[in-house]
Amino acid sequence: MLKNHTIETRLRLGAGAMLLLLFTVGLSALFGIMLINDDVETLVQDKWPKTVMLDEIRNQMSLATIALDTALLTNNPTLRQEELNRITRSREEITKLLELLRTRVTSSQGVALLKKIETTRTEYLAEQQGVLKLIRSGAKEKGSALTVGKLRQAQSAYLASVSDMGRYQDSAVEQHGVHANNTVKFALKAIPALLLGTAILLALITRIISNGITVPVNACVTAANKIAAGDFSVILDSTANDEAGLLQEAMARMIDAIKRLIGDTDMLTQAATAGELTARANPTRHRGEFRMVVIGINETLDAVIGPLNVAAEYVERIAKGTIPPMITDPYRGDFLEIKNNLNGCITIMNNLLAETFRVIHAANADNLDERADAELFSGDWKKLVTGINTIITTIVNPLKQATEQLHLEIEERRNSQQLLEELNGNLAARVTAEVTKSRERDRASMQSEKMATLGQLAAGIAHEINNPMGYISNNLQMMIGYLDKISSFDRIQQEMCLADPTCSAHEVVSVSRKQLDMEYLLRDGADLIKESLNGAEQILTIVQELKGFSRMDGMEKQPVTLSDCLERALTVAHNQLKYVAAVRTEYAPTPRILGHPGQLNQVFLNLLVNAGQAITAPGEIVVKCWHDESFVYASVSDTGSGMSEEVRERIFDPFFTTKDMDKGTGLGLSISHEIIKNHRGEITVTSEPGLGTTFTVKLPLAPEERGV
Repeated sequence: MLKNHTIETRLRLGAGAMLLLLFTVGLSALFGIMLINDDVETLVQDKWPKTVMLDEIRNQMSLATIALDTALLTNNPTLRQEELNRITRSREEITKLLELLRTRVTSSQGVALLKKIETTRTEYLAEQQGVLKLIRSGAKEKGSALTVGKLRQAQSAYLASVSDMGRYQDSAVEQHGVHANNTVKFALKAIPALLLGTAILLALITRIISNGITVPVNACVTAANKIAAGDFSVILDSTANDEAGLLQEAMARMIDAIKRLIGDTDMLTQAATAGELTARANPTRHRGEFRMVVIGINETLDAVIGPLNVAAEYVERIAKGTIPPMITDPYRGDFLEIKNNLNGCITIMNNLLAETFRVIHAANADNLDERADAELFSGDWKKLVTGINTIITTIVNPLKQATEQLHLEIEERRNSQQLLEELNGNLAARVTAEVTKSRERDRASMQSEKMATLGQLAAGIAHEINNPMGYISNNLQMMIGYLDKISSFDRIQQEMCLADPTCSAHEVVSVSRKQLDMEYLLRDGADLIKESLNGAEQILTIVQELKGFSRMDGMEKQPVTLSDCLERALTVAHNQLKYVAAVRTEYAPTPRILGHPGQLNQVFLNLLVNAGQAITAPGEIVVKCWHDESFVYASVSDTGSGMSEEVRERIFDPFFTTKDMDKGTGLGLSISHEIIKNHRGEITVTSEPGLGTTFTVKLPLAPEERGV
C-alpha cells in the first residue's frame, strides 16, 4: 500500500501515528496523576489537619486535667494560680480549635459528632467551673470529691465524644489513602500496559516504514558494494514509483554504462597483453563523459607507449639494484623532463653508493670520524646524507664518552664500595642504639608519670586498705573471746560429767549454754569470719590493681577490653573520688582492641583524677564506653568548673597545668595524648566554664574484630 508513496509521505504518516500514541499515553498518565493529586490534597489540606486539631484538643484536655489536679494538691498560692491560668489557656486553645473545626467539617456525620463534642464540653466546663470555685474559696477537699464524681463522668463523656470524632476522621483519612493507593495501583498497571502497546505499535509502524526505505536502499548499497568490489552481477527492482525505485532504475543504467566502459578497457588490456599496442576503443559506444574518457584513453595510449616503455625499463633496473647508463635518446616536452629526472636520479644513486662505500671502508679501518660528503647532493638527498652523518655522530660520540666515563666509574665504585660497607656497619649500630635509648626514655617518662599519679593516690589507698584491716582485726579479737567461752563451756561439761556421773548432764549443759549465750556466739562468729574474708578480698583486689598500674607494659600489644581498663582505673581512684562525686558508669558491650593495658589504665586514671580535682563536692562523674563498626569509644564527663577556650587549646601541651604545684606536673594529659596517638587513636575534649568537661578517647578495633 505504501510502495507507491514517497519517503517523505511515509515519514510524515509514521510521525503522526507516533505523536498520537504518545499523546494517548501522556493523557492517560496525566489523568491518573490528577486523581492521585486530588486524594493527596484532600488528605493534606482537609482530613489530616482535622486529625491534628483533635489530637491537640485531647492534649489540651490532658494539660487542663493535670493543672486541675496540681491546683487541688498544692499549698503554694503562686503555683495554684499558675495552674489555674494554665486551665484558662487550655480552654481558650480548645475553643479556637473547635471554631476552626466548625468551619472545616462539612459532612452530616462530622457535624453531628462536632455538636456532640460541644454539648459534652459545655457539661464538663460547668462541672469544672464548680471545682474551680471551690479551689479559689479554699474548699479543696470538696473540690477533690467533685473531681472523682460528676466532673470525672463529664470528663469521660467529653473525651469519648472527642475520640468518636477522632475515629471518624481516622476512618476518612484511611478511606482517602486506600482510594489513592488503588489509583496508584491502577496507574502502575495501566500506564505500563499503554506504554507496552504503544511500543509495539511504534515498533510495527517503524518496521513497515523502515522496510519500505531500507530494503531498496540496502539493495542499492549492496549493488554499490558489489560494483566497488568488481562484481556487476546485480539485479535491481525498478518497478516502484518512489525515490528508492527511481534510484534503483538510475543505478541500473549506470551499471550498463560502466559495463560497456569496462568491456572496452578489458579489450585494450587484452590487446596490450598480447602485444597489440595499436588497438583502440570505439568511442561511439559511450555517451557523455564516458565517451570523453574513452577518447582520452586512446590519445594517452598513443602519446605514452613509446617513452613509457623506456621509463619502465629504467625504473625496473633501478628497483633491481642495477644502475643503468644515462638516457641519450631525444625527447620533447614532459618526456624530456622525465628523461632528465631519470638521468639525475641515476647520478644521485651513483654518488650515494660511492660515499657509502667510502664511509664503510673507513669504519673497517677503525676511522670512526669519516663522514659522507653532503655537498655532492641537493634537496632531500642532501638532508638524507646529512641525517645519516648526524646519526653516525650521535651514536659514535656517546660511545666514546661512555667508554671513558665507564673506566672512571669502575675505579670510583671500587673505592666507594669499601667505604660504604664500613659506614653502613657503623650507622646501623648507632641507629639501633639511639632508637633503643629513645624508647627506654619514653617508657621511663610514662612510668614516672604513672608512679607520680599513684603517689597522689597512695594516702587514700592506704586508708582504703586500713578500713578492712581494722574490722578484720576487731573481728578476730572478738573471735578470741568467743573461743574462750566455748572452751569454758566444754570444760564445764567435762567436769560435771566426771564429778557426778549420776547427775543429769543434759540439764547442766542447757544451763551452761544459756549462760554463755552459745547460740549467739556460734552465729555471730560465722558472720565475723565472713566479714573478715570479704575485707581480705578487698585488700587483695586493691593490691592487684596497684600491681597492674605499676607494671610496665611490654613491647608487643595484646587484646584489651576497654571496660576492664575503666573499672581498674575506677578501683584505684575510688578513695579520691568518693568524697567529691558520685560515679555513674554506662558500659555498652564492646569488642576488643590491640593495646598496652598499663598505658591505657594510666590514661583513664589521669582523666578520672583530673575530673575529681575539677569538682567542688558534691558532683557527678559519668564514665561511658561504646563502639561502632571501626572504633571503640570511652568518655569521662564531670560536673566540675570546666575550662576556657584558651585552656582547652593548651591542655595537651607538656608541663601546662592549672593546678597547684603539689597537685600536678603538667605531664598527665600530654602523656595520655601521646599514648592514645601511639595506639592509632585520638583524644578530644569539650568543655564550657561552669558546665563541666568531657574527655573522649577513640581507638581502632582489633583487625579480627573488624573482619580484616
